[in-house]
Amino acid sequence: MNDRYVNIIKFFLFYMKYIINKTLDKQGLSLQKLSYLIDAPFRTLQEAKNGNNYLNKLQIKKLIKLYKSKSLVIKPKDSAIKNINGIKYLDVYNIFSTHSRTGFKIYSKTNGQNILFWYQSKCRGASELLLPQYILLDEKFFISLGLSIGDGLNNPNIKNTHYNFVNTNLQLVRIIYDWLLDYIKFNKDKIQIFAFSNNNHTYSEKELISQALNIDFNFITIYKGFRNKKLDLVIQLSNPLFQCFYLNLLNKLKFFILSNKEYRLAFINSISEWTLFWDSAVAES
Repeated sequence: MNDRYVNIIKFFLFYMKYIINKTLDKQGLSLQKLSYLIDAPFRTLQEAKNGNNYLNKLQIKKLIKLYKSKSLVIKPKDSAIKNINGIKYLDVYNIFSTHSRTGFKIYSKTNGQNILFWYQSKCRGASELLLPQYILLDEKFFISLGLSIGDGLNNPNIKNTHYNFVNTNLQLVRIIYDWLLDYIKFNKDKIQIFAFSNNNHTYSEKELISQALNIDFNFITIYKGFRNKKLDLVIQLSNPLFQCFYLNLLNKLKFFILSNKEYRLAFINSISEWTLFWDSAVAES
């Protein structure tokens, strides 16, 4: 085989490698997912990705179509406020950063009402989060945000992917629980509820929590613990993308809060209310 054909083959292999890797990067796909979309055996695609194999004409055609599709990498703007018919909404897309806390690109796809966010980890598969495209901004939203910041996990270790809210006051916990359901639109089965208690009356305590939050008795776990004399109730979400969203919320909304008296007072009063409950709990513990 003469040098001309060798160079053509090398160029073609390099071209395949470039197109495959660029498509994975633009569309936020795993190699397995791309294998399914272009109907190519996984091993063949893997070798082509490394520049050591070819794809057939039909596979190349499907690959090129994906390659030419619009990139799904998110490109958020500075403004997170959307005015719709004179009502202020949170533009969820613009809350996110371009990368996860662990450095992976974040992708999104919308159906007009909800947005699916995800990132493709190299070893753990995709992390996903479905959120409404717009979230109503009203007094209750900022009360809940203030409470959450007052007693939530606001500076977690990068390896900690949880969102937590902990309190001994069931009314405050209910406000945050409703916020996650009514505003953020989480399903109940995605929210973990557990408590720490220093007594043995777990059945009655489960009943109390079940009634306060209007949730199934069997979804509640109580652990033995001695943080306070009162029951410590915990709301937890285990989603790294929600953590990204939550940790960016105050930073994106702080100027809007400061410029709006109603929301500023709601936010500040909720933190003050939490402080009063905290001081009371410390005094009793």
